[in-house]
Amino acid sequence: MKAGLILPQGWFGEFESWDPIRAYDRIVELARLAEHLGIESLWTGEHVLTKWGGEQVLLECVTLTAALAVEVPRVELGFTVLNSTFRNPALTAKMASTLDVISRGRLTLGLGCGFREDEADAFGYEFLPTRQRLALLGEHLEIISQMVTADEPPVDFTGKYATVRQLVNNPRSVQRPRIPILIGGHGPNVTFRLAAKYCDEINLDVLPAATAQACSVLAQRCEEIGRDPQTLAASG
Repeated sequence: MKAGLILPQGWFGEFESWDPIRAYDRIVELARLAEHLGIESLWTGEHVLTKWGGEQVLLECVTLTAALAVEVPRVELGFTVLNSTFRNPALTAKMASTLDVISRGRLTLGLGCGFREDEADAFGYEFLPTRQRLALLGEHLEIISQMVTADEPPVDFTGKYATVRQLVNNPRSVQRPRIPILIGGHGPNVTFRLAAKYCDEINLDVLPAATAQACSVLAQRCEEIGRDPQTLAASG
């Protein structure tokens, strides 16, 4: 078992009335303390509005993680999770590959399909029904998983939600064979199958009492495609 820490960014209003520089300094302070205490990974997540509304300080996770890669030089870094509906998947992969370089190979790329309609509306993104968002995420995982894997050929993909043509990504990954990919969610029919097909880890986000059942179903999803369930890590 490994221990990680999700860092504050302001989503819960924890930086209300703070100066933003003070908020950033506090995040760095906590990250350094966690590293000193032996915490193995630090995580940020993608929210673009605070949970309960208002104008409290809220820091964007990709930029923040790039800074943390320099500020905190040893601990692993990850997203739990990026909202894949907010950007082109090829751009997401390119950003992840660059972050893997900056962090010297410490990044885990976590992806999800988003669940806050107010965030999508405020930023002008279409908020598709859940089934369609999951289908979009599946196409994004197909593209991204190839783009962040070392020694893969240029990527060609034509789908309903995303298309790339002879796409070259250099660098792809400092890590070998690739940047680890995490998916967030606990849907047994779609999310678990996406995890089994594309991912190295799943963040289940279930109560402790439900963990055993979720892991049992997850193992079945791996076995459906001939994958060893032990190769798919689970976190919560």
